[in-house]
Amino acid sequence: MASGTTIGAVGVRLAGAAAVLLCVNSAAAGDTARVKRFRVPADAYKLFVMNADGSGQKRLSGTAANDYDPAWSPDGTKIAFSAFSGRSYYRGQIFVVNPDGSGRKQLTNNPKDNFNPTWSPDGTKIAFTRGAYRHADIFVMNADGSGQVNLTNHPADDLFPAWSPDGTKIAFTTDRSTIYQIFSMNTDGSGQTNLTDDPALGPAWSPDSRRIAYAGLGRGGNADIFVMNADGSGQTKLTNSKADEFEPAWSPDGANIAFSGGTYLRYRLMVMSQNGGRTSSLTGNAESNLSPAWSRDGMKIAFVRQFVCHVPNVVGRTLRAARVALRAGNCAVGRIRRAPSPQPRGRVVRQKPRGGERLLGGGRVSLVLSRGPR
Repeated sequence: MASGTTIGAVGVRLAGAAAVLLCVNSAAAGDTARVKRFRVPADAYKLFVMNADGSGQKRLSGTAANDYDPAWSPDGTKIAFSAFSGRSYYRGQIFVVNPDGSGRKQLTNNPKDNFNPTWSPDGTKIAFTRGAYRHADIFVMNADGSGQVNLTNHPADDLFPAWSPDGTKIAFTTDRSTIYQIFSMNTDGSGQTNLTDDPALGPAWSPDSRRIAYAGLGRGGNADIFVMNADGSGQTKLTNSKADEFEPAWSPDGANIAFSGGTYLRYRLMVMSQNGGRTSSLTGNAESNLSPAWSRDGMKIAFVRQFVCHVPNVVGRTLRAARVALRAGNCAVGRIRRAPSPQPRGRVVRQKPRGGERLLGGGRVSLVLSRGPR
């Protein structure tokens, strides 16, 4: 990774009220890092829990909201996450829920984005990100949502906090030096220190607080998983594939690292040994899966399922039949136009996108219907 390379858009990193596309790509030195936020259909991202071997996958969220950023409480009784509903794309809030999906409770109620929760090791506090694009800060609050305090208060983007297991530090991502890098600070916001020179984001502490895993720029311009010492030294790349690998999460015993890997709308959850060996898949890619988070006992992993619209070929069908097929593919009907055609009136003569493509779950497919011959 060359210093000055810009992280512009590492797979999909989910951020509260909007999905933040963070695909790592090369750019000229000195360019400003870009984070592209985009609208998402309702009910596209849902919170799941599974066994640590990938079995027993269970959906936790039954509301119409989109859910992101799961984080287990230290005692294993709660999962914090961020969610938004309706058209409040940039108004995500922090919630907690029981591991069986019951007891959903909202902790924040702020007009800005609230996302990326991370628990203090004693379970009494939650750090999180609050703010709009190009000006987000790291906040901390009590576990019941009270006592919200800004820790960073900087004009740049400060994102993705991660509380060290020993309780002394919070690592986070910031673009205050024009590229996204990883900083650490004391839990009161003092002592903010840059740990990286090259593009890096999404820090995750090892259980002994001696190392930090993160996503950085790979040789081919894709995201790879790296690890470094807590002071920023000893930066080592653990993965090396043509796909993006990001969102590392250490197992509680420190032996393994789970992560998201793949390409857009084809992400799966993977696990590897802490030195980068013995990689295996925990999920398939019929749907996209992201944001792994281990329970403290190592028995469960919470994650986010990114539902996919598998676009069917509906050319030649009636509008009614097209609607049924699109719904079965987790898609929706978009704009409908009519045009002269030798096909019978009301039949689909063109569609966009074409059959076989993938969209985010609930994505809209535009149709052109025949008006019949001129």
